[in-house]
Amino acid sequence: MITEGYKFRIKDMKMKKSTMFRAAHKLAKSIVDKTENYRMAMSYALKLIWKMAKDYRVRVTDSNIRHMTYELTHKPYTGPKYKDGVPDWIIDQHFDEQEKTAIWNNSFNSRVKKETEKAVLIQFDTDYGCLFTWCPKSVYKGELI
Repeated sequence: MITEGYKFRIKDMKMKKSTMFRAAHKLAKSIVDKTENYRMAMSYALKLIWKMAKDYRVRVTDSNIRHMTYELTHKPYTGPKYKDGVPDWIIDQHFDEQEKTAIWNNSFNSRVKKETEKAVLIQFDTDYGCLFTWCPKSVYKGELI
């Protein structure tokens, strides 16, 4: 019965907002060199600290911040792969299996054939001929005309 009262008191304790912001600033300063944008780092740090506060953690220690920094900066990249600036999901969406294999393995040249306000027409030169696809400029990572 004593332990139940103790758990209840711990749940009622809340992390102060000033403590949350101090911890978020510490975390954001440690990850800003990876993001190159302090605003984005601070936003993500606040989300993590807020999650800790929701879990009824009263304190954020330096070891917690070091652990979160390590987790944020050492995760492998899991985003899309690119072939000459075109993301893999565009290639998967617009081509069949044989054409995808030709683009990934036998493409020796690619270029922007046409450009509109919001998209570019990409030409992939392969050993089996030319393949074309439209790619939105918002996701295209190659050089424009």
